[in-house]
Amino acid sequence: MLLRIEWADEALQDLERLVLFQLVHNGERAAQGVAQGLYDFVEQLPLAPRVWRQLRQFDGDVRRALWSRYEVRYEVDEGIGVVRVVRLFEQREDREV
Repeated sequence: MLLRIEWADEALQDLERLVLFQLVHNGERAAQGVAQGLYDFVEQLPLAPRVWRQLRQFDGDVRRALWSRYEVRYEVDEGIGVVRVVRLFEQREDREV
């Protein structure tokens, strides 16, 4: 069964933050590239959702995937048929969790 993708509100806010950063510092083309690249990458996660490393410090099946210099944290819930994107980060940025 192919899983569907859901985006947590926090992940959508992260995407907006990352794209706006690119827009301000590197221009519209870079911002569009990051937005499209992350979106396309996330669209592929349901094809092999357990390929990426599991983050055992979280409850559930939360994993860390890398695209370019970005980290995508997502949760696999086969019980309800979902890959839920929970956070997005630029790999070098400071973050709490």
